[in-house]
Amino acid sequence: MKKLLLAVILLALAVAAFVILRGDPTYADATDQFTAEELTSDGLVQVTVTASAKPYLVVYSTYANCPPGARFSPLLAEFYRTADRSKFQLIIKSYDDTEEQMIGDLKKYGFGCPVIPYTMTEEWTLPPTEVGVPNLVIIDTKTRRVVDERYHKGIFGLKNVGPEVPLETLRRIASR
Repeated sequence: MKKLLLAVILLALAVAAFVILRGDPTYADATDQFTAEELTSDGLVQVTVTASAKPYLVVYSTYANCPPGARFSPLLAEFYRTADRSKFQLIIKSYDDTEEQMIGDLKKYGFGCPVIPYTMTEEWTLPPTEVGVPNLVIIDTKTRRVVDERYHKGIFGLKNVGPEVPLETLRRIASR
């Protein structure tokens, strides 16, 4: 019994060391400029986004028929409309199947920010390792490190804390 307990403890310590030593994801190889689209009164227009133009890049991933996204999108949209946006650039990474679904969400929630359309999500690699939607990822554009996201590292792997936790981090960043 003591040997089993010792083995479990050693395994837990090994996992903890791996998680700690692995470090935060970084996007050093990602391009600084990329093409996105913005919804205007004339429809979707292509825009060029420079990731390093503001201190933080915030990527929100969702799709129209996502029930958790339907609950979270109004919170993020309200924050986005009222926040000081000089410190962050919000990008929506859409996983909608059609342009109509994507435009419907943009209009429904009033997001006036660039969107990576459903047709480009496979080619776009910043951030490359999202695990689920909705996800809100905050990236420091100077260090290219993830500041916060819906998945937090723990001793036994990733823990889903939901998109509300990084939204609180974003509120703190915007209010500085």
